[in-house]
Amino acid sequence: MMRRILAIVRMLVGALLITLSIQKFGNAGFFEPDNLARELSQNGMAFPFYQDILDRFILPNAPVFALLVAAGELVVGVSFLLGAFTNMFSVVGTFMVLNITLAVCYGNVGGLIGHLVFLVVVGLLGVYSTGNTWGLDASLARRLSTRLVYFPYRTQR
Repeated sequence: MMRRILAIVRMLVGALLITLSIQKFGNAGFFEPDNLARELSQNGMAFPFYQDILDRFILPNAPVFALLVAAGELVVGVSFLLGAFTNMFSVVGTFMVLNITLAVCYGNVGGLIGHLVFLVVVGLLGVYSTGNTWGLDASLARRLSTRLVYFPYRTQR
């Protein structure tokens, strides 16, 4: 029963990420150089140690990072929706959510809690190999190396 619930959560998170990505790709302004800074400032403040990373590395390359965010949401979303390479892309998704959390949640306890819950959910989808239930991971593991399909874990959990 729990595996089915996690599979439903996996597919819902995948659909959410795909929707967010489509909204970004549908808005050409999202990829303009100044838009990423505007989006981040509208959503909150960065943690002080992360602000330096934003200022020195991310914001000067904003169009590239905007594309990485939109493409990352799309790839992780498709992976979750199909249940393909779920473990690997849960690591990617966790990294994305962590970076967004660090960029917008300083001083906002409610936002921080929401982001952390989402971070844990995305991580657990990989830890529990949710792509095996109503997904392609089990089929892929029969055709490919299980180490590839269940990366970073050796086998399914």
